[in-house]
Amino acid sequence: TASFYAAKEALGMGYRDFYLCGCTGGERPEHTFANISLMLYLAHHGAKCVMEGERELYRVISGPCKLEFFDGQGYFSAFSLSESTEGVTMHGFEYETRSITMRSDVPLGVSNSFKNEICTLEISKGDLLVIWEK
Repeated sequence: TASFYAAKEALGMGYRDFYLCGCTGGERPEHTFANISLMLYLAHHGAKCVMEGERELYRVISGPCKLEFFDGQGYFSAFSLSESTEGVTMHGFEYETRSITMRSDVPLGVSNSFKNEICTLEISKGDLLVIWEK
């Protein structure tokens, strides 16, 4: 895709922070999926990428990684993009986990919510898609 080509060129120029907007929804859901794949590619190459939809933010992380959320509202979901994502710890959410393994064929991380002012998500190995619905 044109987005993939542009991101690959930007990586080659040394960029490591990416923000994608206008890349979700619409009549072509395969483009949203292609951009999630692009985010995975960027994560595998040491880059950070956030993709914004109409009411949600997407992020793909690769382990080891830790994210913090401040004053979160809305719903939070996490899905394994690799066959398994290990050491998934979610603290401060309605449904907390402690060092579990999430699998790509089990949608365990759907529709969680923020419980505390500061919430953390940590993984040790694998790839995770994070969706924050505001």
